[in-house]
Amino acid sequence: MSLWLVAASQNIPLTEQMVMNTVKKVFDPRESGHHYPSMHQDLHKGRLTEIDYLNGAIARIGAQNNIAVPVNTLLTQLIHAKEAQ
Repeated sequence: MSLWLVAASQNIPLTEQMVMNTVKKVFDPRESGHHYPSMHQDLHKGRLTEIDYLNGAIARIGAQNNIAVPVNTLLTQLIHAKEAQ
């Protein structure tokens, strides 16, 4: 997965288990509670989101290191398009 390559390019130790544990917590209502994601709140209220600091950062670092990260790049572009509406 390209995420590991991007992390490695920044000397960030990242394992599949670390990522999977985080994903499980995020999608488990017992762990994360029932909430309205801040990015969705921002879009709903016409505010800019934090996309450039999340998926956008991965896309930017990937591009700087010639690592293809098409999903992060696309997600960033889609959120920017929604912000512009």
